[in-house]
Amino acid sequence: MRNYGMRNKSSEQNISQPAGFEPARGDPIGLAVQRLNHSAKAASPHPTLTQALVLIMSGRQDTESRRPLKITVVGDGTVGKTCLLISYTANSFPTEHEPTVFDNYAKTLTVDGAEFSLTLWDTAGQEEYEKLRPLSYPKTDCFILCYAVDNRSSFANIESKWIGELRQHCPLAAVLLVGTKADLIAQGSNPVTEQEGKKLKSKIKAKGFLHCSAKTGDNIDNVFIESVRAAMNMKDKSKPSRCCSML
Repeated sequence: MRNYGMRNKSSEQNISQPAGFEPARGDPIGLAVQRLNHSAKAASPHPTLTQALVLIMSGRQDTESRRPLKITVVGDGTVGKTCLLISYTANSFPTEHEPTVFDNYAKTLTVDGAEFSLTLWDTAGQEEYEKLRPLSYPKTDCFILCYAVDNRSSFANIESKWIGELRQHCPLAAVLLVGTKADLIAQGSNPVTEQEGKKLKSKIKAKGFLHCSAKTGDNIDNVFIESVRAAMNMKDKSKPSRCCSML
């Protein structure tokens, strides 16, 4: 299972003195860290095991403060779902196509002042995986529903196949319509236009619509920013549950 979006960040900062650490009022762990830091300065420059454990627990609280969201990318095979995810999480573009059954990625993102912990699910678009694919749908907050601008069949399948499948399994999840491979618009003989995409967005009642290119990176970040906004908008409107029914 690939996890392109996860990075290990090293720090030379003394573990007993986290930068800018201010305990919240009434926070027992935070107050404990503050007391340990004061005693550490007087006793030893090196953290004790107890200090390290307290700081780890404090770090867990920071992680838990991020809002978890599940984003699932769907659409026909070869429309560029995997390329979209790799371009976003690893800032790279795969040169070879490898069909996906299931895969996921992780990414943290700040949107409108709030920090989110994203779990990004890649799915198979091929017909032979139609019975397996819905297993990845439960608890999805937003679906990124993709078609390729140079493939009118994938565009037609949004309405004839995909939106029905998503509404059947997750009727309350947000949907963001995305036209991939936007760099090919100028090269195609009959590409799907942006106006056609906007019209379809209204027809299927998607929360938004964007064109993007995983190859050039154009609009990639905005796809995930808008998916977070769409998910949070739906969370506000439909509590406590978004998804799903397994039929």
